[in-house]
Amino acid sequence: MSLEKKELLTIGELSKLSGLPISTIRYYCDREILTPEYVGGLRMFRREEAMQKIARIRELKERGFKLTQIKEILKEEG
Repeated sequence: MSLEKKELLTIGELSKLSGLPISTIRYYCDREILTPEYVGGLRMFRREEAMQKIARIRELKERGFKLTQIKEILKEEG
């Protein structure tokens, strides 16, 4: 398996690693807060990027930001 493939996680793997339900991850994707790549028709996530973004989402939610605000903050942060 190539290094790139090892970096990619399925939605189920991301759910297990992050502790988020699959439905929440899908919701974040639908709202364009998380951006998956599509490999063979499957949503795949870059491990490091997705875990960092989820940690940032959690932090901002704990600080009282709404998802629409979080989306804008993440967009500004690049």
